[in-house]
Amino acid sequence: MPTKHKFIRKHRKQTRKRTEPKSMNCSPIVTGAKASPNTCYTMEMLELIRASYNKNHPSQDYIPWSNPGEIWQTLNRRLVNCEKEDCWLAEIKDAELRKQIDTLIFAPDQPVEWKTNKNEWLTDLDIRKVMHQYEQAYPNFRFIGPSPINYDTMVPASELYTYKGPPSQTKICVWEELCHIDIAALLAKKIDKIGMVFNLDRHDMPGSHWVSLFVCLDKAHPFVFYFDSGGKSPPPEIQRLMKTIKTQGIKAGLAMKSHTNTNRQHQKGNTECGMYSLFFNITMLTGDSGFEQNMPMQKRIMLFKSANIPDKYVENYRSKYYNN
Repeated sequence: MPTKHKFIRKHRKQTRKRTEPKSMNCSPIVTGAKASPNTCYTMEMLELIRASYNKNHPSQDYIPWSNPGEIWQTLNRRLVNCEKEDCWLAEIKDAELRKQIDTLIFAPDQPVEWKTNKNEWLTDLDIRKVMHQYEQAYPNFRFIGPSPINYDTMVPASELYTYKGPPSQTKICVWEELCHIDIAALLAKKIDKIGMVFNLDRHDMPGSHWVSLFVCLDKAHPFVFYFDSGGKSPPPEIQRLMKTIKTQGIKAGLAMKSHTNTNRQHQKGNTECGMYSLFFNITMLTGDSGFEQNMPMQKRIMLFKSANIPDKYVENYRSKYYNN
């Protein structure tokens, strides 16, 4: 009988095909300063990563100085285990520097809680991380907060989670910067836009609803605008603050108007008030509403006073203001 032959199929070794890393949301700080359109890195940061890579991998071909696009492509080919650009920062061994660059270059990471609940309420830290980047991106802008509604209540310093000093019974305002706001001093520092976020709960309560205040100190159209995504009137604490700001504005030669979106309810659900507060402050500052850029100030005001901005619209900004 003829011998039976057993044929063995030989499999080719699979090589991983390098693809473009998943795109990331950049910090507003690097707008206009990116090394190329497909990266969040500035030329300075790209050069730092290139130099660090060469130092860490002496046995591999040296990555020479060249144009930003070529450096980016070379790093992308070499760092095959990185699915996203921020992973490249691992080449920088200084942990503190790595953290600083990450905060400077990229939008904040989404909180881990969002993985199980995509509509998780925003915390004060979630809001602060985004707004502080806009402070750095716009030198004429100051963000204050997020503050509890009773910002001007006097309490022992040690009661406040924001207090970092030794135990103290000395009484201070719940939010000192609001309690002692000084419009003239801000103008002297060339600050003409102020964004604020408040929680309608007191400092000793768990938190309920986020609202905002935006102040424009531009001589062409000075105003103070209270925004509540639920369309409610300003509470007494905010009314006092608005009056204080307007009084100080008059002394600085600014006849400030007051705006609210009272009776114009945007939010219908109960999860997106924090996102509305971010969207309001950022749109009022930048003039970019997502569907229109460089909006005149009056048009920005009318967007929040007269238009209808649905919950879903601001919910989508969870994947724009943050990285998932």
